[in-house]
Formats: sequence, structure tokens, C-alpha cells
Amino acid sequence: MGGLVGMLLAAMPQAPIRRLVISDEAGLHTQGRRSNGSPPTWAAIRTFVDAAKQRPTFGVSIEPFGPLTDDQWRHLARFGTRSAEGGRIALAYDPGIAEAFRSGIRDVDLWPVWKQVQCDVLITRGAKSDLLSAETAQTMIKQGPARGRLVEFAGVGHAPMFMSEDQMSVVESFLLAV
Repeated sequence: MGGLVGMLLAAMPQAPIRRLVISDEAGLHTQGRRSNGSPPTWAAIRTFVDAAKQRPTFGVSIEPFGPLTDDQWRHLARFGTRSAEGGRIALAYDPGIAEAFRSGIRDVDLWPVWKQVQCDVLITRGAKSDLLSAETAQTMIKQGPARGRLVEFAGVGHAPMFMSEDQMSVVESFLLAV
């Protein structure tokens, strides 16, 4: 969703955005988005008491994000959870994000907006993404800003977590380029 907001802002006349990173967005037709009434991936986990003991369950639920080290798992458990009623631990995300998916999504053609983006763009995509197809990503590069670049991460679905050096360095070098 953030990539779409960024794209809309970057397409505005005299937009102050110089570089835009789009991470595994569904592309430029909203019809292709998930509309099964559940938020992506995280909804598979309701609550868990001990992140260390529940790691296999947690891992299956966030497997599409790609392989993670033990330190990265601990980071996700620490910062991706919150205290819930009855001393339980729940995921720390806004369940309201799913509301837009519950009622279905009208098809909106965002290609005209995409063609208005004038800044440098980096599109990142998990090679196993079920949201952004390789074909759509390639078309976005061909029809988008002159300085567009696509990077795919092997072994990752929707979406890259940007916790590994190879993923972070791609974004860092893009944002710091002169």
C-alpha cells in the first residue's frame, strides 16, 4: 500500500520526491490484489505466548518474507508483537488494514498515474511473490520512469523484509546514489 501512496505523490506536478522505492506492490491494476477478506500473511497467527517455542508456527506464517536468521526471528518476535489481554502476546499490526480487502476492490487503472512519475524508481520483488508478477514488474520498468530499476530477491515471496544485507544494500545504494 505504501508503494501506491508513494507513486501517487511522485506523480503529482512538482513533486518533491527524487527517489521512490516500491516493494512488491500488486502492480497498476487493483483488480489483481488479494481480496479474500484477510490481511496478507500475518492473519495466520492469532496469538502466541512464547516466541521462542512458537517459532515454527511463526515461521510458517511469515515464510513468504524469505529466510531469516535467529537474530532476525528474535527481532520480529520482539518488535512485531504486543501484550494482549490475559497476559497473551499478539501481533502488533493494525487489523484495520484488512478492511479494504473485505468488501472487494474495484478495478482502478493506475497506468496513467505511473507514467506521470518523473523520479528515479527502484522496484523490488520477491521472486516467489504471489502479488507482483514478474511480467507486471517488467512492464512497469518498460513503461515507467526513464530511470527505473527492478531487483528480484530469490527465495522470497511477498514481500522482502529488508533485514538481510543483500536486500538492505540494494535500497541503500539506490537512495544514496548521486
